[in-house]
Amino acid sequence: MSHGGRSPNTFRQRGDFWEVVYEGRGALVRDSKGLRYLAQLLARPNHAIHVFDLVESERAPGSAPAIGDGELTLRGRLGLDPTLDAADARARATYRARLRSLEDAKQVATAAGAPEVVGAVEREIAAVVHELTSRADGPARGAAERARKAVSNRIRSEIAHLRKIHPEVARHLTNSVRMGACCSYEPERATRWKLR
Repeated sequence: MSHGGRSPNTFRQRGDFWEVVYEGRGALVRDSKGLRYLAQLLARPNHAIHVFDLVESERAPGSAPAIGDGELTLRGRLGLDPTLDAADARARATYRARLRSLEDAKQVATAAGAPEVVGAVEREIAAVVHELTSRADGPARGAAERARKAVSNRIRSEIAHLRKIHPEVARHLTNSVRMGACCSYEPERATRWKLR
């Protein structure tokens, strides 16, 4: 499917398919978890989203996850004790609040053209993400690692599929999507998407 040069960048679900338009060129792609994960990242550029939240949110198309919302539900589905120690739960909530604050600070520093501040904020984000993942107990750590691998594999697989039918969007996503315990969409230049 080809579009005129003025078509907006689009990444939206249409039944069993996704309409993907980038730089005026479009494609229809069969629905997959990888596309749903990508849609969640595109909806919140420059924000780290924990893999637990991506796994939970892809079940409800169009919902933008809040960091940490999916952890308790996912722990229960994985057969882990869904009741976290209260002190540990408070610590995790504090880390997640700090992560949101740092993401906002990074956006402000980026807009202000302050690369040294962006670098410092990125280092602190990495430390907070590391602390969040290291606080998990043995079974939860294993579940987090399985979720990280599953999400990363599905996103990589979808980008590889897009490379065959729409190389431009695949190149953009390869350069812009960061994967790990938290994933993010960090475009090289401001890129707007029509998601609905």
